[in-house]
Amino acid sequence: MNERTEERYMITVIGEQTVDGEKDKIEVITAGDMTQTDGKVLITYPEYTQDTPAQKTDTTVAYENGVLSIDRQGEMSSHLILEQGKRHECLYRTPMGQMFIGIFTDSIKANL
Repeated sequence: MNERTEERYMITVIGEQTVDGEKDKIEVITAGDMTQTDGKVLITYPEYTQDTPAQKTDTTVAYENGVLSIDRQGEMSSHLILEQGKRHECLYRTPMGQMFIGIFTDSIKANL
């Protein structure tokens, strides 16, 4: 049985990463929507940069079976797949150009 619920929430996303021994933390707080369907959670929200607040990036976070994917469409576009203990590669587009990156995920913590 497909059971689907959708509600509006205040969403906080905290990303922590370590690159070449240097730690970085990014925190986004915004209004967005969350949809749950048969064990899959979709969270959608807009992102605005401090430098150009008029430009929006639409972000969709999907979580299912321990795999987190982040799809961003706008000036900063990417499709990231995060899975504990695995490496995934993606194309990451920024205003400065595109780059191909590899992501190894140590852990994922989701509090829904």
